[in-house]
Amino acid sequence: MSNTPVDDTIVDTDPIPTVLPGGTSLPRYSLGADFQFTARPVDVQKTTVSAAANRLNPTTYADKYFKRQGNRMVYVGPGLVDGNGVIKREPYDPANIDTEAYRFLAGKGRGDRIAFLNTLADRGLYDGGKPSTSTFDAKDINAVSQYLLELNRWGVTEDIGLAYLTNEYPGGQARTGRKVRVTAKEDLQTVLREESFRQLGRSMTPKEVRDAVQFIQSRERQAAMGGAEQAPALSTLTTEAVTRGREDEVQLEGFRTLADLVERVFGGA
Repeated sequence: MSNTPVDDTIVDTDPIPTVLPGGTSLPRYSLGADFQFTARPVDVQKTTVSAAANRLNPTTYADKYFKRQGNRMVYVGPGLVDGNGVIKREPYDPANIDTEAYRFLAGKGRGDRIAFLNTLADRGLYDGGKPSTSTFDAKDINAVSQYLLELNRWGVTEDIGLAYLTNEYPGGQARTGRKVRVTAKEDLQTVLREESFRQLGRSMTPKEVRDAVQFIQSRERQAAMGGAEQAPALSTLTTEAVTRGREDEVQLEGFRTLADLVERVFGGA
C-alpha cells in the first residue's frame, strides 16, 4: 500500500480547544521536588463549609498543608486561595493549559478581556508585543497560559492574582518577562501529517491535528514552566500526539506494513 502523504490544506477556524483526556501515561505537572508554596492566609471555617470545598480533591485539604503563624492559620498546599481566604479551586491543568486559557478569556466580556490582556502585556508576558484585536489569537492564549501557570505557582485565584503580578511578588517568574516559546503551529502540522501517515497510514483530520498541536505545545509549556531544562524531543512528542488513544490503528498499520514488506521480499502468492 502507498504511504505517500496527501498535501491536504488544513482549515483551522480556531474553535475552543478540545479538552484532552487525562491518562496515566502523561507525566504529572510538578513545580519541582523542592518547591515550597508561599504561605497564604486561610479561613479554615469558610474553606471547610464553602460550596467549593466539597468539589475539590480531598488531598487538597491534607492536614500537612495547614500551619499556624502567630494568631492566624495559613495554607501551603497546591489549592488556589481567594481573597477571602477560601481554598477555591484546584490548580489549572497544565496538560490542557490552552483550553484553560481559552475558557478563562471566554468568561470575560470584551472590554474586560482587553484590559486584562493589556495588563499582561505591561508585565512582559507578550515579550514586548501587544494583544491581538481578536483577543483570542495564539499570542493571547500563550500569555494567559503563562499567567494561569503563575497562579498555580503562587497558589492564588484570579481575584488577587493580578495584584501578585503587578507587585512582582517574590517567587513568581512573570516579572522576568520570560516568554515560553513553543513550536509553531504550521511546523507542527507538517510533522504531524508525516507522522500520521507513518503510524496510522492515513491523514489526520483537522480536529485531530488541532488536538495534537495543542497537546505538543502544552507539553512544551509544561516543561518550561515546571522548571525542566528542556521539553522532550519534538519527535517523541509528535509520536505520542499521533498515537495516544489510537493504539489499535497503530497496531493495524504495523501489520499492514509488515504484510507489504513480506510481499515485496517474497513476491506474494
